[in-house]
Amino acid sequence: MKRDFDLIRLILLEIEKTPAEKAGDLIPIKLEGFTSPEISYHVGLLEQAGLVKAFNFAADDLSEWIPSGLTWEGHEFLDAARDSKIWDKAKALVLQATGVATIESFKIAFKILIDQLMTGRLGI
Repeated sequence: MKRDFDLIRLILLEIEKTPAEKAGDLIPIKLEGFTSPEISYHVGLLEQAGLVKAFNFAADDLSEWIPSGLTWEGHEFLDAARDSKIWDKAKALVLQATGVATIESFKIAFKILIDQLMTGRLGI
């Protein structure tokens, strides 16, 4: 299965919607246009990357990752990726510069774009 950064961003946004009183509980994620296995796979990737806390419920060679919250790093990444215009510009910058998208390349792109915003060089 290919990694889908748009799905990753949507999952992070969904997890963030969890009310504070439910912090630490399992957060079932359902997103229109994506299957449960696709979502589960990407939650597992997010857990591996240290962006979410998640649990793997494995049985009979099936694996289902369910998130329970964002990590500090997950909040940082989402704060940079929240605005769809910044997200689209970061994706374009990453793909234009490297041809491949990684979490680290997005972090670098966000730093560049935030610097441009703060110095008035990015017209959004």
